[in-house]
Amino acid sequence: MHLNKYFFVLIFISVLFLKSAVSQVQPQHDLNYYRNEAYAHSPVLKENLNQQQYIQLQNELTLVAIRKPQVYFTADYLFAPYFFNNSSFIAITQTPDSHAFGYDGALSNGGLYAAQLNVSTLLFTGRVIKPYSYQTAAQKGVLQNLNKQAAHELEKNVTDQYIATYQLQQQVFYLEKIIALVQDRKKIVEALVQKALMQQNDYLLLEIEIRQREFDIQQERINLYNAFNQLNNFAGIADTAIIILSAPIIVQSPVLQEFNYQQRYKSDSANITTQKLVFNTKYRPSLAAYGNTGFNSASAAHLPHSFGLSAGLHLNIPIYDGGQKKIVEKQTQLQLDNLKQYRAFTTIQLKNNLASLQKQIELTAQAITLLNAQLSAQETLLQIIKDKVVTGQISVTDYKNALQDYAISNQNKLQAQTNLWLLINQFNYINW
Repeated sequence: MHLNKYFFVLIFISVLFLKSAVSQVQPQHDLNYYRNEAYAHSPVLKENLNQQQYIQLQNELTLVAIRKPQVYFTADYLFAPYFFNNSSFIAITQTPDSHAFGYDGALSNGGLYAAQLNVSTLLFTGRVIKPYSYQTAAQKGVLQNLNKQAAHELEKNVTDQYIATYQLQQQVFYLEKIIALVQDRKKIVEALVQKALMQQNDYLLLEIEIRQREFDIQQERINLYNAFNQLNNFAGIADTAIIILSAPIIVQSPVLQEFNYQQRYKSDSANITTQKLVFNTKYRPSLAAYGNTGFNSASAAHLPHSFGLSAGLHLNIPIYDGGQKKIVEKQTQLQLDNLKQYRAFTTIQLKNNLASLQKQIELTAQAITLLNAQLSAQETLLQIIKDKVVTGQISVTDYKNALQDYAISNQNKLQAQTNLWLLINQFNYINW
């Protein structure tokens, strides 16, 4: 009883191990796997996110100089001697005689000894700060839109490459199927040739067909390996293994009422407008308060009595700058006009492209329906004639031709299905 129990447990563990081993030998990935890997590894997306943080920090750096007081320490020592003063070759004094040589005492005071703590700050900065905040929000909006565009572009490229890789994989699978079919017939024909019931050339025709298909499949495997390499490069995956890809699931999106390019032009317009607002802050009157405390003396002897403080206000009212403000306003308007022209042109292109893609999608879907009907008939025909080959009712050449026609139709269907996926992916890329 216990032995049976252990026996079944061992079998269960063995089944799990074999299942795991098989899954490790032939792992399967779908389209979402490669999309997610591309999002996670894309340096462009990471750079855009870092750039948004950089813009925020740059704004903080600008506002610190406006909102926060600036505190700094200064120290000065000025040596301004007089020569040939009262029979002295060199002297430091504030009252030189009329025959001494040196800087005018009213200008140099005979020297300077200073050590001061200084503070300065702008007052009433609210109306100046707001344009900078608007500019930062606009710049971040532009970067966020660029990030969305980069992610959308990445998704489109990964999907296109996945479809191309999947097509090659299916082509390899199909060629393997064809080789298996011909191999099956070849064994029967070989036995009949040995019994002199069929001619040697019939066997050789099948042998040549197999060799040709083996060459074709070898070429497709080379192409498949290269396609996987490109797919992994898009997704940032460090892997050289050939794995099984699931069929891509690509659903056509309904036509949108508002497209991303419209949002892009809004954010670009806002960015241009806020740049003008920031420039115009230089025309606002500014009031700054400043003060200092410490030692400030023209004589080292009086330094202990020269400790004090001072404070003041500085008002700046711009009056005339040569018309710079009007020039910047004209530049801004030209940039906004350019954006309007591009937006109108993009609207026409988008509508034309969506209409064209929709028609191509419909026609391709109809072609696939026709190919499915044709393949169904050809599969029935092959099923009928493959057994007649060994009875001599149908020649090996006829069977080979029927197999060739079936192969061409199957390849046409695979190409049509690939084109349909690519068209839908392109439609979804534009319809965004």
